[in-house]
Amino acid sequence: MKALARLSLHRLGILQALFWYHRNSFQILTYHRFSDMQGIDIAGVLRRQFSYIRKHFHPVSVSQVQRALSGEATLPPRALAITVDDGYRDFLSVAFPLFREYELPVTVYLISDFIDGRLWPWWDELEYALQRTTKPYFEDGLAAGSQHRRLPLSSDAERQTAYAELCLALTRVPNRTRLAVLERLPQTLAVDLPASAPPQYAALTWDEIRILKNAGVEFGGHTTTHPILTSLEDAQTVYGEVAESKRRIEEELQCPVTHFAYPNGDFNDTVVAAVKRCGFLSAATVLSGSCSTSTDPYLLKRRSIELDFSDDYFREMLAGVH
Repeated sequence: MKALARLSLHRLGILQALFWYHRNSFQILTYHRFSDMQGIDIAGVLRRQFSYIRKHFHPVSVSQVQRALSGEATLPPRALAITVDDGYRDFLSVAFPLFREYELPVTVYLISDFIDGRLWPWWDELEYALQRTTKPYFEDGLAAGSQHRRLPLSSDAERQTAYAELCLALTRVPNRTRLAVLERLPQTLAVDLPASAPPQYAALTWDEIRILKNAGVEFGGHTTTHPILTSLEDAQTVYGEVAESKRRIEEELQCPVTHFAYPNGDFNDTVVAAVKRCGFLSAATVLSGSCSTSTDPYLLKRRSIELDFSDDYFREMLAGVH
């Protein structure tokens, strides 16, 4: 039945009918990494995705979206914007040449301390440590939710499972708890963590970002250190994370930075208020779905795209099936 349903979607024109039905809405896609994935031709995947977007949608920038939401402009039917979170260097080395080839506007949201070399993302530190530890298990009560919870690490599959469980757990605890777990990580797993990101996790440099900006790439803020903003201790700390990232990016790029993306997509009234207070004109979540001209510009929905999606699944997602 699933195969028959998929055949109907792709061979009988149902996807095109869905595109027509949603022609007056718009959508925003988000990518994160463009690094090597075993068995996946990343450039080939992006070429197929970008070609499909070019054929069936009207690519626009986040600034065009924001202007339309404020009533300053209109969007074409089936408008689609593309964003990239965090600021990894593989955007430049792998993805940007294809964005340029297909003439697709793109907005990159930057973690400013990551670009400054002051940190590397906590999820990368965790992955790096789990891949290199000789410990047979991970045990840290604050992260795992129980004083007696052990996560086995004896195989690649167990390490991947532990990584997924720990990432989820660390997004659900107070920020100070997450930082404490990460500070103990070298001792917990008996692994030395480099002070700066290894090459496979490297960030863009400011010089590279300026080159990309001059080539038409739009940049936005994604906080200073990528905390879960809703887990921070008080409103002033939230404001500091948002404001400092904006200040730092504007200092380096010498232009206004008016778009923001919530780390992990998490927000509440305090977080939204801080984003508005800092002067951002839009903010993106990771809530999935399409947007309309009545969408709150500080609650933009985005569809998260993974490079291991099948072509059919990607097309179905853009049609709103998933």
